[in-house]
Amino acid sequence: QQQQEAQDTPLMVAAYGGKIEEVQRLLSAGAQVNAKDIFGNTALICAADNGHVPCLEPLLRAGAKVNAKTSNGSTALYMATIFGHVPCLEALLRVGAEVNAKNSNGNTA
Repeated sequence: QQQQEAQDTPLMVAAYGGKIEEVQRLLSAGAQVNAKDIFGNTALICAADNGHVPCLEPLLRAGAKVNAKTSNGSTALYMATIFGHVPCLEALLRVGAEVNAKNSNGNTA
């Protein structure tokens, strides 16, 4: 956990916590929207993983890759699915999230 936190960007931390104002501020300041941590998570994946729909829109508007994959091949859509975050699923599907993208275990959203 400590190593994970050391690799997270401030944008990932804000998205993970659902801090929309902080996400917007960091994006305005030039934060790298598609930066990855040691597990391949992006800020978009962090937001979807935790059901923070309001954070998705500014991340996507800033160029977040909707189908970016973690090191095990999971996407934001997959993470939202396994945790039952239906509003996130709907938002990601509206912007073209790939339903049939497979992770390293062959699972799809």
